[in-house]
Parts: sequence; C-alpha cells; structure tokens
Amino acid sequence: MNHSISVLPTKYLTPEEENTLVSQSDQCKVLLRQIKTTKGLRETIRNFRKFSNQQRKALGEVNAEFSKDKD
Repeated sequence: MNHSISVLPTKYLTPEEENTLVSQSDQCKVLLRQIKTTKGLRETIRNFRKFSNQQRKALGEVNAEFSKDKD
C-alpha cells in the first residue's frame, strides 16, 4: 500500500441535498451571466478580485448578515 496518497471519504447526498446543490449551481450561473453583461458590476468584480483573501472573507460575512436581515 502507498500511504503517501491521501484518500478522502465519499459523501453521498440525500435527494434534498442534491436539489439544493443544483439550485445553488443554477443561481451561480445566473449571477455569472449577469456579471458578464453588466459593465458597472463587471468593474466592481474586477476591483473585488484585487482584495486580499481576508478582506474578501470580511465582505462575504457582511453580505451574509445583510441577507439574513433582508429575509
């Protein structure tokens, strides 16, 4: 046996979890399509890519909190 290669466990999804993943994937595709076709948003995303990982994470957390308040 070769122990130098790590093996990750397989996770099987319930039908509900699978539907959630497909739904999230579809939402991401729609968002990416909107980003590609919206000039102002495209520039915002380009600038966003210049941020450090820590800054991106902080902005993501802020966005998540605002989303909770909106619901």
